[in-house]
Amino acid sequence: MNIDGPKLFLLLKRKNLTIGQLADQIGVSRRTVSKILNEGIIKTKSHLKLLVQALGITEEELLVDAAIPNKEASEEIIQISKSEYESLREIKDKYQQAEIKRLKEENERLANDSPVSNKS
Repeated sequence: MNIDGPKLFLLLKRKNLTIGQLADQIGVSRRTVSKILNEGIIKTKSHLKLLVQALGITEEELLVDAAIPNKEASEEIIQISKSEYESLREIKDKYQQAEIKRLKEENERLANDSPVSNKS
């Protein structure tokens, strides 16, 4: 059965569920849940029932055949991605600034510790 992978991803984010937590709830491996997210295919009706129960939605909301394209969900996924990207960028920038500061301090320390050569 084909499901709406992006919508499933968004529902996981909204419910603060990890792939591992969802896998435990529906009795499959994390790899299986990742595959469902990436490929948009769920192989058994029983897994689909457990999945929608865990997420508090109906099967119709998740099945692609019944799903109406959801522009709002797609835009929210993009916003989440942008937000995560910006957070990672800020962390990287702070790390780089701290590393530059550390290297400058190390350079100064080495310059102050090195013996001065007096040639006469």
